[in-house]
Amino acid sequence: MGVPKPAPEVRRTRVLSEDEIARVLKACRDDDFGRIVRLLLMTGQRRDEVADMAWAEVDLASAVWSLPDPRVKNGQGHDVPLSKPALQVLTSIERVEGGRSCSAKARADSRGSRGPRPRSTNGPA
Repeated sequence: MGVPKPAPEVRRTRVLSEDEIARVLKACRDDDFGRIVRLLLMTGQRRDEVADMAWAEVDLASAVWSLPDPRVKNGQGHDVPLSKPALQVLTSIERVEGGRSCSAKARADSRGSRGPRPRSTNGPA
């Protein structure tokens, strides 16, 4: 009688091979979701962390993405070094005026379900 013991945690050890990574990158389109997938591969961060990346967390000049404690699953914020290819992905993203996030979801939410994406005059940096 009582509550059964929780199952032991199973850690994942599977990683993509170089061929699989190449195929994933080749399949990425030049759109928001393709950029998210590229950043997932280039940073090794979790899906929601990348998808909800905020411009305020990114220092392009220092090539560092600082994830604060509340945004990280384990509650321990950390800095993520950004490679040149990751920086190229980030600088290709059009910033939306008043937009907080680099993500596709935030940009879509900022303009509602209709209308074109607002054009920024400030550039990506």
